[in-house]
Order: sequence, then structure tokens, then C-alpha cells
Amino acid sequence: MNRQPAPAFSGFWSVTIGLTKIQLSQVASLFFTLGIPLLMYLMFAVGKEYSDFSVGHGNVAAQILLSMCTYTVVLLISTLCAGITIDRIHGWTRTMALTPLGARGYIGAVAVKSVLITAISLAILLVVGQATGARMTGTVWASSILLLFAITPIPALLGFATGMAFPGEQAYGILGGGTALLSFLSGIFIPLDQLGGFFSGLATYTPLWGIHKLVLTPILGAETLTWQVGANIAVWVIILAVTVTLVSRRIASR
Repeated sequence: MNRQPAPAFSGFWSVTIGLTKIQLSQVASLFFTLGIPLLMYLMFAVGKEYSDFSVGHGNVAAQILLSMCTYTVVLLISTLCAGITIDRIHGWTRTMALTPLGARGYIGAVAVKSVLITAISLAILLVVGQATGARMTGTVWASSILLLFAITPIPALLGFATGMAFPGEQAYGILGGGTALLSFLSGIFIPLDQLGGFFSGLATYTPLWGIHKLVLTPILGAETLTWQVGANIAVWVIILAVTVTLVSRRIASR
């Protein structure tokens, strides 16, 4: 009796759901990617006398909420992409190539899992924010959510580069500490006008400054979207893409 070969990408959704469940069950990971930004939002944006001060098309609480959402997206996407790279270097994708799902199917499942985890995390943050006084117009809510997904290329490239340069568990530690430091320097954690002129100037050269300013554009107004923001994003996409390409070629030549 001849067996029919399994169709391409067989088991895609079951693998995707399984990977998503595994990710959601990792308490330590969720604490850093969701717990910390949620805690910081509650500490600095809820119940303060400045929380409901108007700022652009919303209030201060909403601006802080979007900043914490930006940090969540950066940390989630960078660590998940680093994981894809580490799996590839260690041969896991070659193993998956022997299964009905295939290597491309597995990478696709991981990518969909990343989108699902990011969407779930953002949904929790935004629902908590809306319930605790973060105020924005409907258009600003929708635009901000779209931009939070649109900024993913930079953290993705950052994760790929880190995973290639440090193909082990240390990559996650580097990304955890690195994204926290970069978030501080780019004004995600603390407004740059409170850090002085030196840090305000330094921020424009950091990889997260541009995408943070982009996410805040709907609430603060289009006038904040200067050419420097676009230049920052474009330059860092190029720098990180070139880095990923060069490191990938070095690994392939070994």
C-alpha cells in the first residue's frame, strides 16, 4: 500500500499554536517583556497629578502607555528573532526540514507566533491603559497600533544580528540589558527633556529613538515627525541589515 506524501507545510497551525502556548507559559520571559512595562506604566502613569494633563491628541498617561508598548515590541521581536537565528545556527531548522512541515514552514510558524505574542502583549497593555485613564482619540489608538507593528524591522534586525554574533543563551541577556539601556537613552523610559541637553543630543544617534518618535507621532502631532526621525530609522535599518549580511556570510564561510 503506497502512502501519499504529506502536503507541504503540514501541521503548520498546530505547530504555531504549540509554540505560542510554550512562549506564553514561560513566566520569566513574560515578566520582562510584559510585566516590567506594565508595572512601569502603572507606577508612572496612573494616579499621578500629571496623568490626565493634555498632550497633543491625548493625555500624559497615554503617551507613557505608548512608550511602554514600544519597549515591549522591541524586546519581544528582538528576542524572538534572535531565537530564530540561534535555532538555524545550531541546526534545528535543518532538522525541521526533514519533517512534513519543512524548514520554511517552521520559520513561518515562528514568525506567526511572534506576531501573535506581540499582539496579545499589546492588547493587554492597551486594555489596562484604557481602563486606567489613558486617553486618546479613536484615530490615534488605531494609528498607534499600526505603527507599533510597523516599527518591527529594526528590533527584528537587531535580534538577528545579536543571535548571529552570540549564538547562545547569552544573546537573550545581551538583548535584555541592551534594549533597557537603549530605551533609557532614547527617551522611552524617561522623557529626554528631563535628562538634559547631552542625552537629548545623544538620543538622536540611538537605534530606538526614531521608531519611538514615530510611534508617538499620532498622539503628539505630525509636526513631531521631522526629517531627523526618518533619517534615524533609515540609517539604522541600513546599518543593521549590513551587519546581519556580513555576519551571515562569515558564519557561512566557516
